[in-house]
Amino acid sequence: TNAYYELLDAMKERGCPLCCLLEMFTERYIDNLLYENVNDTNLRTKLVTSGGFCKEHSQKILRFGYKGYALGISILYKDLVDTFIRDLNRGSLTPNRSCIICEATKNLEDRLIEELIKDIKEYEFYQAYRNSSGLCMTHLSRVLSLSKDKETKDIFLEISALKLKEISDQLSEFIRKQDYRFREETIGTEGDSWIRAIEILKLR
Repeated sequence: TNAYYELLDAMKERGCPLCCLLEMFTERYIDNLLYENVNDTNLRTKLVTSGGFCKEHSQKILRFGYKGYALGISILYKDLVDTFIRDLNRGSLTPNRSCIICEATKNLEDRLIEELIKDIKEYEFYQAYRNSSGLCMTHLSRVLSLSKDKETKDIFLEISALKLKEISDQLSEFIRKQDYRFREETIGTEGDSWIRAIEILKLR
């Protein structure tokens, strides 16, 4: 399937392969939304019904505005603003609902996790995953909760423990080299270990 090969490609990149694919998907989704779909009446109705975008995706849309998408954003938000004016004039405000980008991303995330669990025992896939950065703790937690058998869980647990041990050792080395006695030593791969620690331990 496409998900299989997308995961294989993502495992060649730095960081959690699921986070990598979801970030790429979100960027494409917003790009298509603002460039091609602002006049899609069904989508605009769905957006109005949803009540808008979550905080995270609002910030991403804002960044697109600075990249030349201000017109598309204005068209979508005119509908949203007018809907909120109507609600306020009626003396009510509908509680927060579900961001359409969150929904689309969650659907993809579910499919990717299902594919990852299904294929992890396949040799090529296993080797690619073992050589990757591994999953962030948020996605590892989801994978473990959805894995049906102990062998599958053990694969993910073992590889994640190895990745964290590697980062821990490199953090120790980076910290050591900050000591004035060792400052003449060259900084190697441990130089960005603190960045990788942040990436792998991030929570939702």
